Amino acid sequence: MEKIYKPKEVKEMLQISQQTIINWEKSGKLVAKRLPSGRRYFLQSQIDSLLNIDNKKERSEEHTSEL
Repeated sequence: MEKIYKPKEVKEMLQISQQTIINWEKSGKLVAKRLPSGRRYFLQSQIDSLLNIDNKKERSEEHTSEL
């Protein structure tokens, strides 16, 4: 199962303000999912995409560097 993050965790991880998260949501740069309770959360894949992290590429590079 994919890791999920609360807005506060994303804020701390990326060292950005709560307002930046809200702005990114409004612009579509970051899309919040919602729990049945209405609370927002973000998927690890969205964070990776935002940071231009391609896990497959990184794994490939790690494997190549081990050779």
